[in-house]
Amino acid sequence: MSHKKTYKPQHKAPAKQTPAKAVKPKKPFCWNPFIKISGFVLLFVFCTFVYGDVFVRAQQDAFVMSDAMSMKFLTDTPLGHLFWFGRYLMIVFKSKWVGGLILSALLTAIACQLDAIFRIPARWRGIAFLLPIAIMAYIVEMGTNLYYKAEPSRLMLIPFITLVVLFVVTQIMRFIRRGKEQSAAKEKGLRIGILLAVAGFAGLYADAMYRHQNDILGAKMQNKMMEQDWEGMIDDAMSARRPTRIVAAYHAIALLRTDQLLDRLFEIPYDYPDAGLKKVDGSEEYGLLQADCDFSAGLVQPAYHYAFERIVMDGPTTRNLKRCVLCAILTGEKELAEKYLNILKHVPFEQAFVDRYEPMLNNPKLIDEDLELASVKKFLPKEDLFEQNYRQPVFLGYNLGVNKGADETLITSAAACLYSKDLVALLPRINFMMQKGMPISQTMQEALACLAIKEGYQDVAKQFGVNQMIMANLQAFIMAARPYTKDKPALRANLKQDWLGTYFYYYFCENNEGNVANNNKDKGQVN
Repeated sequence: MSHKKTYKPQHKAPAKQTPAKAVKPKKPFCWNPFIKISGFVLLFVFCTFVYGDVFVRAQQDAFVMSDAMSMKFLTDTPLGHLFWFGRYLMIVFKSKWVGGLILSALLTAIACQLDAIFRIPARWRGIAFLLPIAIMAYIVEMGTNLYYKAEPSRLMLIPFITLVVLFVVTQIMRFIRRGKEQSAAKEKGLRIGILLAVAGFAGLYADAMYRHQNDILGAKMQNKMMEQDWEGMIDDAMSARRPTRIVAAYHAIALLRTDQLLDRLFEIPYDYPDAGLKKVDGSEEYGLLQADCDFSAGLVQPAYHYAFERIVMDGPTTRNLKRCVLCAILTGEKELAEKYLNILKHVPFEQAFVDRYEPMLNNPKLIDEDLELASVKKFLPKEDLFEQNYRQPVFLGYNLGVNKGADETLITSAAACLYSKDLVALLPRINFMMQKGMPISQTMQEALACLAIKEGYQDVAKQFGVNQMIMANLQAFIMAARPYTKDKPALRANLKQDWLGTYFYYYFCENNEGNVANNNKDKGQVN
């Protein structure tokens, strides 16, 4: 019996299906910390790198001591004790980095407090930074008036008081809202707050870097003068689009210290814009620069008188006290120098200055080892006359009228003649320089060429050996200027690109109020 095999189909067990992993919803980007960190960074960059030099310069005018009698000049004024506290806050700007960090932290905290008070919706987050931006815009708008003949502690007091007020309001609002939860808003849609904050920051940066460029450069150059960074000062002046008188003055000081005064004095334009200073006592722009210019020209006594006058009129500043110390050291007035050094010993973080200059009182040989003081000594005047014998400002008037001095004084005297366009007075100076074997710069040869085309002075070019190429360049300049002779702004604008840096351009196009012929009619003042 045959057995037939039957086929039994094998059924595979169904494969186990692994359950699909649940897709986690994408975590939304956390905008709030990003906005606050970005705002802080932008404020730090502004307070440190863009406008930090102005704040450091302001700190030099925020004289402060713990002694109440020494601060009586301030505390006797309205809000004087508040300003005294504010000047202690200003100490952070002894360092641009530390000051920028703390000020930007204060401003960021203001934005955070506004967020907490108003519970700003997601779309509008970032708008709170408009208040810190507005505070900085107000500070920038002050320009040099932030510290010059004004109370510099406003820089720190305004954000500090604003933060304190907002903090109190925040605590009150939290007390009122106890138990009331804020509904979570969906973070969708155009972030208007960020756009407004970005626009605000862009406007702040542009305003400071363009409209207030000279305020920044003037402060930066004054700071660098205290550090004796002469090359840095020259670079700053060369970067100015339209330098103020302040920038031009410190440019000249730096050129003098680097032996480039007669070669590069006219590389910058001398079409001075309004410096925007408040009219207080008439000195205005010269009040910012006169003590430093007098000192650099070797006029140590006038420099001391002016710095001391400003201390009496406006109250002491760290900067003017330091200038008085250096003047007293150079004039050998040991007791006077000790008096000012003892004051500075009690000013926070000024011990380094005291340690540097105090040893010179008992060892005058150290003066010659200090590059700046040794250089100034070479320019000390040899004429025994009063300041009133010279036209004002005295650092220009003295150099225009000086009849006796060191060889170094010939350089500043020739530069003063060039600046004031008194080319007739320049001739004897060039004579002396030639007799002493001193080089006659191209700038002076160009000035001689300008004089040689005037009636009665045609022999000047031949007499002083003016290069024929320079005379040819003058004729080319005159040809280029001919279409604009009746339009000074057009003359300046059209010839600037090709001729700026030559004395021809300065003499015919710039600082026309500085022409000595005009100044003879104006109480002998040099522009």
